[in-house]
Amino acid sequence: MPIYPYSLGCGPKGTEHVDKYWKYKNNDPSTAYYAAIVAGEIFSEIKDKINKRGKDIYNVRPGAIIVQDLHHETIRQLARMLTVRVKEIEQYDDVNDASMNEAADYYYSKWGINYIPADTKDKSTSIKWKPLQDSPLLQEQHKLWKNEINGIALVMGKFWNNPLMEGKFLSCIDLDNKAAIEAYCTRNRKRYSLEELSQYFPIEQHDDDMNRAHFYIITKDRPLKNKAPNRSKDPNVPAIEVMGKGKFVCCTPSVHRDGYKYRFVYGLKSIEEYEVFLLTTLLNKE
Repeated sequence: MPIYPYSLGCGPKGTEHVDKYWKYKNNDPSTAYYAAIVAGEIFSEIKDKINKRGKDIYNVRPGAIIVQDLHHETIRQLARMLTVRVKEIEQYDDVNDASMNEAADYYYSKWGINYIPADTKDKSTSIKWKPLQDSPLLQEQHKLWKNEINGIALVMGKFWNNPLMEGKFLSCIDLDNKAAIEAYCTRNRKRYSLEELSQYFPIEQHDDDMNRAHFYIITKDRPLKNKAPNRSKDPNVPAIEVMGKGKFVCCTPSVHRDGYKYRFVYGLKSIEEYEVFLLTTLLNKE
């Protein structure tokens, strides 16, 4: 069976940490019950065991469950059961440090967005990916791709495999020079830093050229309309490309054409925690 990261803990107060994947109810440790992050066969086995005890179980998203009011000893029993089933778990702090295999799992399971294998140095792919604009990536195909992938590109458009992102769309603003970053980070004559804006958007860069950035934008009604990049050679003219449905974006931790990896420089929250915009509201802000 596949190997999946998981976590168990219990509460409120006095918690038992089985590993560093730990979630709290409402993100508040003081009122935490516990969460178990599991997947596939492991999820099914735990769900059956918990249901036999007559307790409530909540399916938060693929690979995640939250259960309330079980005794600490039950947590320990589940932890022992998982330790037997999962012999080796390769963990990473975030997708910046992940292998390509782990990153593919991350985008597929945590974001719920379609992806494709890509030559990210050349920004090309041999995959016939157009059907993925209108249908989800199947788990069987994901398992095949993730084991032989050398670079990842996200397919812009609908979130498919994350119920918490249902009805939402992912687009990307590609800011390709310093003038573009300055223009996009200025609102009502106030200049915001990339770090400040990273609280609202996942922001991706590569270390060799910090005058470029990917802003991932989440919208509720429809994806952003594509806009071709400005090809001016004048560095004072903002070079901005908008990539919505019908586009793919090379992403972390893939390698840029200049040899440096894409990275979420300012960290990365759960995709559900980022701002979701009505497209009309977003355009009015611009």
